[in-house]
Order: sequence, then structure tokens, then C-alpha cells
Amino acid sequence: MALNLITFGDSLKNLIEKNNTTTSSYNISAGLNEKVKQVVRGYHEIKPILNINFPSVFVELNNKQEEFAQLGRTDRRNISLNYNIVGVTDYGLGQPDGREASDDEMIRLSSNLESLFRTFPKLSNTTQVLQALVSNVNYDVSESNDTYNSIVEITLTIDLYSN
Repeated sequence: MALNLITFGDSLKNLIEKNNTTTSSYNISAGLNEKVKQVVRGYHEIKPILNINFPSVFVELNNKQEEFAQLGRTDRRNISLNYNIVGVTDYGLGQPDGREASDDEMIRLSSNLESLFRTFPKLSNTTQVLQALVSNVNYDVSESNDTYNSIVEITLTIDLYSN
């Protein structure tokens, strides 16, 4: 049975959304000025964000690698999925320290998301997650038309066993 990438991406999105509460032990909004407003499965560079929807988190599938069994059951395979989990913050226009505050918010959000993924969460009922590895974290900004967005891009590699 083929791995449904849409369903798995939704599972990852749901994991992030479930941990956006004060009762969660891995609250992704802990220490932020405002709670994360939206979690989206899509690509941050092409999806417009309303200024009232910051901070936001995007779940972006990068690539998939599969290793099929050569002998015996060919439906058993190891799968490696690479996602970018992108957090975008914007502290607000007209704030005297808006850029620095936006950068600080992005670093806090990044730390919270990394803590969540390092707990080896169960992401799927149909596949066995062997490991979830945060392999890289990039920090960046996007600036145009008096808008300053702080961006963190977390590379998350998820190794699965599917049969």
C-alpha cells in the first residue's frame, strides 16, 4: 500500500496544531507575544499571509526517498521524508523595536518547534516512525514595502517503515 503523502502531511500539521495550547507539554507558542495564529500545509513563499495571521507555521514537503525490499514482500519499504517546517513572525508595523522583537519571537518559535520534533512523536497510525530528526535550522528575513518578516526554516527528516 502506498504512503499517502497528503494524509501524512496532515498528520504533521495536526501534531503542530495540537501542541499550540497552554495545556500541551510542548506548547509551540510558549514565550511568544501572541499564540501561533495558523498552521498551513503549503509553501510560505507563495501563500499570502494576512498581517493579522502572524505568527504562522508552514508544513512544506521537500522530497521523498524510498528503499523497496528486493526479495520477498515488495510492499515493505523504508521511506525518508524531508520537510521544511517554516515559522514566520512579524511583530507589527510602527513598533519602535519591531524588527528586533520579530527576530526574538522567531527564535523562541523555532526553539519550541524543535523541542516538539525531538520527542519522536507518533505521526501516523499506518506507518511506523523510526525517527524524526531536526537536521538543520536556517534563520532569515523577508523585507519589502515596510514589511519585516522573520523566518525560521527547520529541516525535519522523518524515517518511516511502511508495509
